[in-house]
Amino acid sequence: MAYSLIESADEWKARERKKIRFETLQKAIIIIIILIFGTFIAAQLIVQSIHNGSLLSTPTSAIYRSLPGTVQLINGTFRTAIGGQFHCSRRLLIPSPTSPTDANQVRPADIKYIAAMGDSYLVGRCVLVVYGKQAIDRQLQTGYLSWTERMADDERWVPNAVGNSFITGGDGEMEGHLTLAIMNRIFMCSCRSDILRRLNPSLTGFSTGIGLQEEQSGLNVAVPGMWVDDLQRQARELIRRFRKFSEESLKNEWKLIHIFIGSRDIGGYCEGQGETTKADYKRNFTLAITTLQEALPKTIISIIGLANMDFLFNAASIIRGTKFRPCKNIDFQLLAQRRIDQYREANIEIIAEMGLKSRPDHVVITHNIFDDLWQPLRKADGSFNIEFYAEDLYHLSNYGNSLIAKQLWNQLNSPEQRKLTTNALLTDESRELQCPEYRCPFIRTPSNSVHCVMSDENVIAGTYTDVDFR
Repeated sequence: MAYSLIESADEWKARERKKIRFETLQKAIIIIIILIFGTFIAAQLIVQSIHNGSLLSTPTSAIYRSLPGTVQLINGTFRTAIGGQFHCSRRLLIPSPTSPTDANQVRPADIKYIAAMGDSYLVGRCVLVVYGKQAIDRQLQTGYLSWTERMADDERWVPNAVGNSFITGGDGEMEGHLTLAIMNRIFMCSCRSDILRRLNPSLTGFSTGIGLQEEQSGLNVAVPGMWVDDLQRQARELIRRFRKFSEESLKNEWKLIHIFIGSRDIGGYCEGQGETTKADYKRNFTLAITTLQEALPKTIISIIGLANMDFLFNAASIIRGTKFRPCKNIDFQLLAQRRIDQYREANIEIIAEMGLKSRPDHVVITHNIFDDLWQPLRKADGSFNIEFYAEDLYHLSNYGNSLIAKQLWNQLNSPEQRKLTTNALLTDESRELQCPEYRCPFIRTPSNSVHCVMSDENVIAGTYTDVDFR
């Protein structure tokens, strides 16, 4: 009997231990379920907050709908493009009474078509790089945007955000996103209260969204990774796209084509992949420009010179202190910079030679956006302006694209001798967008920078009492 009682006690203890283990397991399961459910709810709240814009400094409507590509994640924060407005006399911003016949008398508002040729810098490359685990929920982005390519590392995407290109980008409105196309399409003029002035609402050729397909890129035929010898092919492709418009329109309307290419030639030279000499560069540019001029009347072609080595090519190694540079040999560094200088010399020669051969309705101009920038961009406090660059510190962020667009606009409206860029000018967000000059309200060319003629066909009746003389 005693043995039976002892055995029963042991059994009771065993049952109690099982009961305790079971209850503990139940509690653990409940806690896990609560944690999973709570995590799910928290994730939904975060996603909803992103959609509502409460987690971002810019409303969702400006990020995912009207301005796809205007957000860049930098160290966990967001930096968007800059906007702007014009403070100009309305008479300086309207088209000529009749379409000009002289390329030296074309007002910005006379431009009907805007186009671009070049490499990755003109297609918003890396503007929308997603930063690993800090990324915005990918479903939000892939649910709206059409990505065109993926890097081998699946943690980041490298789209071509053509809608953010500093030349043809057409995503958004001018007050929140500066690109040359948007500025040429819309003016917000404070000289008349509550008036939205459209410089040329029918502007054609601007790019939207993500992708290199013609549907997104418009008249931007730039291709990432291309060398200068691709310019002739791009010229033919651009002409093909132009020919989709009416012959009458192409004959009578003015076109502005920007070319920015050569970075890959310099990088390839540093890496021993090939060499584009000054003569090669000049020949390819000349052939491409000649091809365009033979097919397209009333055309202004703008060449943008390359950036210096330390401003773009070596920015990552200088800012991050890494050992990587495209030109690992110091001698190649010097030779590459010399090659950039030679390309700029070629640009000047091209303009002079084409000026002697071109018809009155053709002109070639150059812009010195990067010539005087010898170090990575800095802020007013002297620190590196990392927000100017894309995540790779080689391409431009959306913010960087908007700064370049602003500087390009100002140079378009400045005579040759005043087409300068400094670190202070480029980073001064408070600096106003430049108005066309009263006595020469045209896109500035080598000819009208020396002697500006206002023909009868370009005189606009009325007075200029509200002109900002500068």
